[in-house]
Amino acid sequence: LCFGLILTSCEKFLDTTPKDFLSPKNYYETEAQLQTALNGVYATLKSSNLYGNYMLGRMGIEADEGFNAFTNELATVGGYNVSANDIKIEAFWKELYIGINKANLLLDNIDKPSMDATKRGVIKGQTLFLRSYFYFMLVSYFGNVPMVLKTPASSSVESLHLPGTPAK
Repeated sequence: LCFGLILTSCEKFLDTTPKDFLSPKNYYETEAQLQTALNGVYATLKSSNLYGNYMLGRMGIEADEGFNAFTNELATVGGYNVSANDIKIEAFWKELYIGINKANLLLDNIDKPSMDATKRGVIKGQTLFLRSYFYFMLVSYFGNVPMVLKTPASSSVESLHLPGTPAK
């Protein structure tokens, strides 16, 4: 009897739809959810990897706007020693692409809910601006960077490792 229970499928008895997280398939269904997603795109700016902490002092350190008073950071960009292995520069890069991905998810689903077209346009316009601003920061500091305008369909190496797009 036990062996027969193990071999039979429980799919008829179990609900296999996950309920412990929100995915794009079960989100972006209301105006409020679009607004919340937009707030998430804005939240990228307050990250400690951007304006929230690390890069605030580094985004102008070469001019009169910034200075570095931390002796333990003299071997980093704070001491004008820019290196690809500086973890705070890497975090800056990653955070901007996290924001771009959030914006792309929102833009991919912007037409999903039924809502006022003007309000949808406001959310879309703000999302497009923020994504553009993230790219502006990337291009300003790194030159040619991969330009991702849609959410990747898979996590394969081919869909994630993209060549740089000319800054122009």
